[in-house]
Amino acid sequence: MLKKTALLPVLCALSVIASPALSGAAKAGAAKSVTALEAELKAACGEAADLLAEARENSRALRGSIAKAKTEMLKNYGRKALAVSDLGVLRGALQLYYCDTQGSYPEKLESLVPRYLPELPELQLPGYPRTRKVFTVTTVDRKNSPLKESGGWIYIFDPSSKMHGTVLIDAGLKYKGKALYLY
Repeated sequence: MLKKTALLPVLCALSVIASPALSGAAKAGAAKSVTALEAELKAACGEAADLLAEARENSRALRGSIAKAKTEMLKNYGRKALAVSDLGVLRGALQLYYCDTQGSYPEKLESLVPRYLPELPELQLPGYPRTRKVFTVTTVDRKNSPLKESGGWIYIFDPSSKMHGTVLIDAGLKYKGKALYLY
């Protein structure tokens, strides 16, 4: 890397050449050392230009990586938000079914299609495969969690449970500081 102190020998050599007290041989020797110093200075400047170009390229690559990471982060956030929104739609359809059937829930979520929903919402959560899969739980006990971490839906159809007729997202991912299965 080029330093300001690299110019000092060049300036000293030039002052020696310019001195009227020097003989021709001394001036010729000083001129040779100035030429060598100029060549060194040119090489150092070329190296500095190469380093600057490399730094600019690295900076562009870093900015690109940051932009890509931010885009992916926003996509993931959006997918989680959509899942929570779709959960609300499913729960709303379940409530309509419940009202229409005078207080009973369907044995399967698929029974909501096509009267209450055109199709079951698809989940595309980060780290899980895209799916419309529904895992129906018919017995809820305190010992065994219904969560399977499938990235799909869980529907609890257990008339003896307080959770009867509940739909959950089968994923422990966090959205707004809360695990998705807790929504």
